[in-house]
Amino acid sequence: MQRFGLSMLLFWGCCLLVALVGVLHTVFNICVLKMTPMDAHSMGEGYERTKPWITLIYLAIFLGPSVGFFLRAAF
Repeated sequence: MQRFGLSMLLFWGCCLLVALVGVLHTVFNICVLKMTPMDAHSMGEGYERTKPWITLIYLAIFLGPSVGFFLRAAF
């Protein structure tokens, strides 16, 4: 059960980190690159440009802890 607790800690930590990176990427697009923010008709250019990268952000952030967790479990 101790391994389950560690896996949940890593999982939720990575989820929060992915959400934070996505929000910061959107804010960067809007503030620094001067893309349009959300309005009444769309999510805005800043968010639309961030959306395709979320999958890669998930892979990059989850890969390290998951490989470490499973390699540690194997030995």
